[in-house]
Amino acid sequence: SYNLSIPECGCMDSTALNYDPVAIYEDSSCCYNYGCTDMTAVNYDPTADCDDGSCCYEGCTDPVAYNYEASACADDGSCIPVAQINSISPNNGNQGQTLSVSISGTNMNYGSQWSGTLSDFRFSQWSGMNMFYGNPTSESGNYLYGDISIPQNQNTGWYDLEVYDQNTSNWVMLNSAFEVNYSAPIAQINSISPNSGNQGQTLSVSISGTNMDYGSQWSGTLSDFRFSQW
Repeated sequence: SYNLSIPECGCMDSTALNYDPVAIYEDSSCCYNYGCTDMTAVNYDPTADCDDGSCCYEGCTDPVAYNYEASACADDGSCIPVAQINSISPNNGNQGQTLSVSISGTNMNYGSQWSGTLSDFRFSQWSGMNMFYGNPTSESGNYLYGDISIPQNQNTGWYDLEVYDQNTSNWVMLNSAFEVNYSAPIAQINSISPNSGNQGQTLSVSISGTNMDYGSQWSGTLSDFRFSQW
């Protein structure tokens, strides 16, 4: 077997900051001034010949801002406040109902009805399931106004509200913001056949209806029917 030793390479200049006294071969790695060597950094040091990892850059330095940059050391005024939705009023409605709502937010950019950029808003359950949309109509300050038409067969329960923020191009969510309540279908009579008869006549008829509960002849609860004028 052979025991091969590799000659030590390093900085052989004793005046350098990284002088290596055991080096046999010079590798041109000598450093005389540590600092930031990135010309795009705000603390670029043109005299530095070895980067010490201290480079910092312009950006948003507010840790609670939407676009906070951990590497930024000089604020450039680009910080975007975190947008949030606070409430919706009213916060509930019935299946099949149409109602007007007002949505309150903080640091939200709703766009404008005049420029055709008014923010959409929508409701969903369980990470995007059972979704339905509202119709935005106007905005003023921290408020977005619109209408909701809740489908007749929409699942009941609490829904998350999402509103589109124009500043960040993201949907901002308020969890469990709106409740859809059960509404019994509207019962109505559609027709009777035949729809005429003579005085003194006895006849059989069939009555057609929608969402009607006529009871049952077997339980003795069969619905009555009657005729009237004026």
